[in-house]
Parts: sequence; structure tokens; C-alpha cells
Amino acid sequence: MKNIIKDASGDKKEALRVDGIGYKTLLENLPQKIFCKDRNSVYVFCNKNYAQDLGIRAEEIVERTDYDFYPKELAEKYRADDKRIMAAGKAEDLEEKYIRKGEEITVHTVKAPVRSAQGSVIGILGIFWDVTKQKKMEEATKESAERFRLLFESSIDAIFMADAKTKMLVDCNKNAEKLVGRSRAEILSMRADALHPSDRVKETMEAFGGFAKAKIKYTETEVLTKSGERVPVEISGAPFVFKGKPYLIGIFRNISERKRAEEELNRKILEMNTFINNIPDMAWLKDKDSRFIIANKAFGDAVGMDPAKLTGNTCAICFGEEDAAKHRQDDLRVMEGKKQQIIEEKIIDKDKNEVWLETVKSPIIDEKGQIIGTAGIARNVTDRKKAEEELKKRAEELERTNKLMVGRELRMAELKKGIKELKKKSGETGR
Repeated sequence: MKNIIKDASGDKKEALRVDGIGYKTLLENLPQKIFCKDRNSVYVFCNKNYAQDLGIRAEEIVERTDYDFYPKELAEKYRADDKRIMAAGKAEDLEEKYIRKGEEITVHTVKAPVRSAQGSVIGILGIFWDVTKQKKMEEATKESAERFRLLFESSIDAIFMADAKTKMLVDCNKNAEKLVGRSRAEILSMRADALHPSDRVKETMEAFGGFAKAKIKYTETEVLTKSGERVPVEISGAPFVFKGKPYLIGIFRNISERKRAEEELNRKILEMNTFINNIPDMAWLKDKDSRFIIANKAFGDAVGMDPAKLTGNTCAICFGEEDAAKHRQDDLRVMEGKKQQIIEEKIIDKDKNEVWLETVKSPIIDEKGQIIGTAGIARNVTDRKKAEEELKKRAEELERTNKLMVGRELRMAELKKGIKELKKKSGETGR
């Protein structure tokens, strides 16, 4: 194959030869598109891959220009690139738009000036390949990274990233800086264990290892701020791999408020325990799901259980599922009605005896007016119920006796009346 590129002067002919079957085979089997133009950006040759994109045979490209194949704006852009590269005498890598079978794609192009034996530039050689998928992947990766960074920085929690092997901190967000009172630069010069008080390092690093092996997901510990303040945190951690290296991401949530609330709740529960354990009647508090929050000793004694073991459980643990369902319905009526109810109910005590209770159930309402559970006080009224039943039984017996007495009196009256009538009749017959 012999192709000739003329120089721009037209005074003499300079030749660029691509000779031999080996070169031709190489050009035709490369997956890239290859072309050559003279100094006027007129095509001299191309390989089959490029010709196929243009819908022509390779030899048909000779003496044609980009205007023959591309929109004017794109053709002028290509020719401007050619002119600049030939003038500079240096190769360039370009990413540019390309029309293939009516579809716009992105290609990576390498254009280099072609020189004569004397070293003068006599044309341009181009090779390009489709990078549309690669570009889409890069853009998707970039967008994903931007989204991650946005989430990373906008998180209400502190986020730290560490090298899983060296434990060196490699990234953090603004809330991480705020949590420990240190700048990002300071944090990235530290190991993960340096975030914690010395007496919490061992347990926290054990959790770090558990996170790295995906054996645990959460732990509670403390961080030490730059000013020396200890801050309770809940950490959720997970391992990940980036560019072949193992890392760990830790999301630190400041639980100071929760801890204070828990301490206040525990204090109130202690006070409540002291109060209700001095009530001789059975007393308890339940949440909205009818789970015991607290029960007093009298209740525990009645059902034969440690009151502490009732906490978090429903009545099913002490009365069975059937009775628990009934108690649940009572609780729901109290909560839905938002008013106190007095209920008489029968339970089976620890000794398998039937026990009658008079139960007063009231809704628990928080400071926002929301129903958050029920409170109950139950008094053993078995003796009263037995007395009532005995009175009822006696009343029934007395009524039966009265009926018998009245019946006998009626019969006596009828008998007397009959005797009197007989006597009267006897007297009449004797006269």
C-alpha cells in the first residue's frame, strides 16, 4: 500500500509511505480508528474500523475532508485541532465528541504531527477509540463520590474513617471535628485509639476489631475532647475496601442527652419503687404495649415472681396468654377512653387459688398530653366476694324458706276453710 501526503507549499512532493503486508495487517486489526491527513486536513488514508464508522470503504476517504462526514461545527473543531497540533509540532491527547452512525459518543484521540525525512511537518496522524462507557462510569463514580461527600458532611453524627490495619484516621466530617474539639488536620495525624480516654481504650479497640471483622455493629464508649471532657457516644461501625485496602467507617453519635435522660429515668424509677413498694396493695405501671415498666413487691408476691423479672414483659409471663389478652383489652379501653376504670377480675395466684381483685386502672399522660401507658392498683377482695356470695346464698335460702312458709300458710288457710265448709254442710244435713 502506498499513500502520498503533499506538503502545503505544493512546490515539491513529500512522501509518507506505509509499506508491507505486516504494517497493513497491523493497521487493519487494531481495534482503534486510525487516519492520516495532509497539511490541509485532507484525508490521505484510514483503516477499516474508521471507514466502517463513516459508512465507506477505506480507499474512498482519500481527498475528502471532515466536512464530508461531520456537522460543520464539529468539522471546524477537528480542523482547528489539526492546525494547532501541526503548528506546535507536538502530539496531543484529546477527549472529544464524535458522531458514529448518527449517535454522539465520546472518544479519546491522540493526534501527532507527521514529519518528512527532512523533519518538516507534512500532515497529521490520528488514532482514537470509544471511551463513552468509561466516561459514563467516571461520571457516575464522580457523582457517587459527590453524593457520598454531601451525605458525609451533612450527617448530624460525627463520622471517622480509619485504616483497618494501622488504625490511623484518614478522614472525618465537620461534626467529627466539633465532637472532639480538634481540626481535621489534627484528627488525621491521630490513631483511632487516641480518640478515647485511656481507661476506655482497651474495650473500644476490641470493638474496633469486631467492626473490622463485621462481627459487631454497635458499641457504647466515650471520646476524649481536646479540652479533656469525656463525652459518651454510641458507635456504629462497618468495614469497607477501597483500592484494595481495608478501611473502617465509624459513625459516632453523642448520647449525652440520652444518658442524662436515662439517669433521670432511673432516679424516678428508684423513687417510684420506694413509693409503690410501701403500698400494701398490688401496684404496677405498664407502657403503651402493656409491658411492665415496674411492679411492686405485693404484685410479685401474689404471682410468685421477682418484680424485676416482670419488667419488659406482658401479663403472659405470670397469668398466661389467655388472661394476658383480656388484661390487654382492659388496658386499651383505659387508654382509648382516657379515663380511670374500676374492674373486678379473677386471677389464679401462685398457689393455684382463685383470687378476686378490685383493680383501678388509669391512663398515664405525659407533659404533652400523650397517653404513654397505664397505672394499676389492685386490692384483694376475695374475702369480700366470698362474704357477698355467702350473703347471696343465704338470701336465696331465706327466700326459698319464705316461699315454703307462705305456701304452708296458704295451704293451712285453705284446709281450715274446707273444714269449716264441711261442718256447715254437716249441720244442715242433721236438721
